[in-house]
Amino acid sequence: MESLMLQEKEIKDADIAKILHNLQKETQEQTKYIKKQTTYAKISAVACVGVFAVAVAACVILIPQITTALSDLKIITAQLSQTDWKTMFENINTLISTSQNGMEETLQNIQKIDIDGLNQAIQDLQAVVAPLAKLFGR
Repeated sequence: MESLMLQEKEIKDADIAKILHNLQKETQEQTKYIKKQTTYAKISAVACVGVFAVAVAACVILIPQITTALSDLKIITAQLSQTDWKTMFENINTLISTSQNGMEETLQNIQKIDIDGLNQAIQDLQAVVAPLAKLFGR
């Protein structure tokens, strides 16, 4: 019986040793994974700080430009609200009418030109100049 108890105790000691060895392996693996998680957490923290820094820089740069643009927009809208659109369009219509009248007068003057008479005068001039050109060697 004693040998049976001794064998059971040896078996239990061997089992306990295996269990302790397994626990030690698992603890080492857990430590390895915790180190990886810590590294990734640090990388994430640095990335978050970087994104925050970029966002702050963008705000610092863009906010003055946006306020300037809004101020300019306010000035422009004030000027547009003060514009007398009716008078401006009347002036544009007057300008168009005046231009149209000038164009009509110009077209009438062009139509009055005697194209056939002009062509005949050019031919007559050519007939007079041709002998002179021969005389000077051209």
